[in-house]
Amino acid sequence: MKKKNLLKIFLPLLLVGALVVSSLYLAGCSGSSGSDNGTSSNGGSETPSKTIKFAFTVPMDDFGGIGAAKFEEVLESISGGKMQVNLFPAGQQGSMKEHWEGCQMGSLEIVYVAGSALETFVPEEAILDLPFLYPAGYDTAWEIIDGQLSEELNKLMNEKGFELLGIAPYGYNQFHNSVKEIKSLSDLAGMKIRIIPSPLKIHQFEAWGTNPTPIEFSELYTALQQKVVDGGENSLSVIKTQKVYEVQDYITISDHSLFMGILAANKGWYDSLTDEEKGWLKEAVQANIDTQREVAKAERENIIEFFKDYGVTVTYLSDEAKQEFAEKSKSTHEMYASQSEASQKLLDIVYGELEARGIKLFEN
Repeated sequence: MKKKNLLKIFLPLLLVGALVVSSLYLAGCSGSSGSDNGTSSNGGSETPSKTIKFAFTVPMDDFGGIGAAKFEEVLESISGGKMQVNLFPAGQQGSMKEHWEGCQMGSLEIVYVAGSALETFVPEEAILDLPFLYPAGYDTAWEIIDGQLSEELNKLMNEKGFELLGIAPYGYNQFHNSVKEIKSLSDLAGMKIRIIPSPLKIHQFEAWGTNPTPIEFSELYTALQQKVVDGGENSLSVIKTQKVYEVQDYITISDHSLFMGILAANKGWYDSLTDEEKGWLKEAVQANIDTQREVAKAERENIIEFFKDYGVTVTYLSDEAKQEFAEKSKSTHEMYASQSEASQKLLDIVYGELEARGIKLFEN
C-alpha cells in the first residue's frame, strides 16, 4: 500500500516535470534562430537584418524628404530586407547641430542636414555655402561638387567621425522679406535678416549691408511671423514646405548660393559594413541624390507660380544686380580661404574648375 501511495503522489509530479523540460527545450531551439531586429530565412538558418536610423530636419514633402523616401525604398529592396530604414523627418531628432552630434556619436547612423550646420565640426565645409561661387546652372554645379571637391571634403569629415555619402540640394537660395522688393544691393540695406548660425554667414550679410541674426531652423517661421527679423534666405522648396510665404510678402529670385544638404554616415558604423552592404548603401544613396536633384530642377517654376498665385510679389534679380552682390561677396571668399590651408586648397579647386569652363566670378 505504501508503494502504491508513493506512486500516486510522485507520478503526476514526474509527468509535469517532463513536460516543463520538453517545453523549455523546444523554446530554446526556436529562439536560437531568431533576432530582435528581424530575420530572414535561408535553408533553416536566419540572418539578422540591420536597422538604420536616418534623420533629417525637413518634412517628408520637402526635396530632402522625397530623396530619403527613395533611399529607404531602394535600400530595403536591393538588400532583400537585410537592411531596414527608420526615417526621422522634420527635426524629430532635434536641431541641425544635434543631428550632426548624433551622427558623430553614433546614435544616428545617417543624417541629411544643411551643410552650413556642419561648420562647427568641419569649418572647411563652408565651401559649399559661399555666395556666387557655383553657376546658376545645376548641371555644371554638380560636375564641380561631385569631383575632387567631394573627395577632399570626405577626408576632412573622416577626421571628425563622419563619412560623406553624397551632396544633394535643397535648391538655390533666394531672398524673402516682409518689407519691400529686393532689386539691388541697396534694397537690403539695414534689413534684419535671419541666417543659419555661422561666422561666415554673419560676415556675408554684413558685407551686403544687412543686420544678420542667427536663428535656428526650427524657430524660422515664428521669428518671421513675429517680425523678430524682416526676412531671410532659403531655397524655394523650404520657403514652400515651411510656409514662409504666409508671413513674407516678397521673394527675390537671386540664386545667390546653393543651399546644400549633406548626406553623411557615422564613420565607425560605415566602416563596420561588409563590402556587399556598402555596395547596397552606395546604390541607395545615388538614387536619393538623383531623385532630389531631378525634383529640385523640375519643381522650380511650379513653386514660383505657386507663390505668385498665393499673392507673393516675386522679383527676379538682374544680371547687373547679381554682379553687384558678387563683388561684395569677394571678402567672404577671402575670409573662408584664410581659415586654413585646407580651406584655401578647396577654394582653389573650385576656382580652377570654374576657370577651366571659362567662368569668371569677379570683375576685379
